[in-house]
Amino acid sequence: LTNDLVDVSPGDGVCDATPTAGVACTLRAAVQEANALPGDDSISLPAGTYALTLAGIEDLAASGDLDVTSAIVIEGAGAGLSIIDQTTADRVVEALLAG
Repeated sequence: LTNDLVDVSPGDGVCDATPTAGVACTLRAAVQEANALPGDDSISLPAGTYALTLAGIEDLAASGDLDVTSAIVIEGAGAGLSIIDQTTADRVVEALLAG
């Protein structure tokens, strides 16, 4: 999904932003799930515009920018095909990696 929705249960191993039947993964939910689980992760974005619309300031990737706390590779479909559009007054990604 290109919608900006949070993961229903970060850390359960399933990228799911819908509390109802069926599984729907969003970019924000994928980042939350990747942060919650150990190890390196890869997120594949199909072509589309992924608008970050949830305003807020926190460090859990639940609103505002995508807070990254683990090694994550985000790979799109190609230049100009997978677009992350920050629509709030925030950055797109904030790296919060321990050094």
